[in-house]
Amino acid sequence: MTTPGSCPSSTSAAHSPVCLAPSAAAGESQEMVRPRMVLFGDSITEQSFRPGGWGAALADTYSRKVE
Repeated sequence: MTTPGSCPSSTSAAHSPVCLAPSAAAGESQEMVRPRMVLFGDSITEQSFRPGGWGAALADTYSRKVE
């Protein structure tokens, strides 16, 4: 079971990981959020989003699975 503000420790290939965002006040519904992926780098990272680049491949592979 996932508690607010945490992510599941293991995931299966059939399901992408989903985290529960902590609610601002008691009694509010919990919002489902996706984990985030951040790429740090320089011009090499920027150029990776050109067609056929590794950044474009990551974006395609993880589309709708991570932000």
